[in-house]
Amino acid sequence: MLVALHSSWAASPPGNTITNSVIKDNQATSTLRRYPPANIMPSQVQTTRDRIPGPQGPKGPRPVITPPKPARQSGQAVNSAFNVYKTVAQVGNMSDVLTFDSVTTNVGDNFDLTTGVFTCTSPGLYVFSFTIITQDYPIINLCKNQEILATVFRTFDGAGYYDTVGNQAVVQLDQNDQVFLMFLGYDMQEVYGDPYYKYTTFSGYQISS
Repeated sequence: MLVALHSSWAASPPGNTITNSVIKDNQATSTLRRYPPANIMPSQVQTTRDRIPGPQGPKGPRPVITPPKPARQSGQAVNSAFNVYKTVAQVGNMSDVLTFDSVTTNVGDNFDLTTGVFTCTSPGLYVFSFTIITQDYPIINLCKNQEILATVFRTFDGAGYYDTVGNQAVVQLDQNDQVFLMFLGYDMQEVYGDPYYKYTTFSGYQISS
């Protein structure tokens, strides 16, 4: 038995018929199917004639666009930055602040050499780092107010060699927050300084406001 199906579509607006021709045992029969289906009313079928635009409506409100905050450009001045170092040694006891006597950079003049304390006048995110050289066994804390941010210490080796240790921290500062290095541990511990080589240093800079 041979069965073939053939469909033809009328190229006229919706509402035309589709003819399905079925050939069965060399006898052709035809069925008619309405397009679109009978449950869709002609008024629901959009034609090209229905797409004529109507009158223009009232103008809508203007969108509010917030411009992005400009990124810091390379070389753009920062609000606060410092780098200081020691040229002479300091022997410290517990809770003493490590002070510095020489400055490389002090943008904003927020670091006080005499006290060893940085005072924030431009709130934001900061990076602080420090290195010390010693032949003793001090514990040095990087502090924000009374909070310890980072710590270094030199382990006992009995040989008396000089070693360099360092650490760093990224911290959010508010107005008048203070950052400094403080001795902890044994009393009478020396941190070395040198007039030619910058072994013991302390630096900080603002990276965002």
